[in-house]
Amino acid sequence: MHDIKDIARGIPLSLFLQFKDSELEPSAAKLLLYAYPVIEIPSLGEYLIDHGVLVAAKCRLCQGERAELLPKCNLWQRIIEGRFSKS
Repeated sequence: MHDIKDIARGIPLSLFLQFKDSELEPSAAKLLLYAYPVIEIPSLGEYLIDHGVLVAAKCRLCQGERAELLPKCNLWQRIIEGRFSKS
């Protein structure tokens, strides 16, 4: 029996993105954030980035922890760059 993570990873990301701006968007984003490795920044949120694109996020700064697909967040890039430039 497959784990839900395995099933979700077998579905192309483009199919999940079709749920943008629908009632199912938060559920699709939460599934992606659960199934894929994410960048988790305590106190800020969880971010799924694929090839430099913010695919899904549960950002405490912008959306009050609403899970969102392809979020239009002006802060995420500065947060991520600042987080990894210190390394």
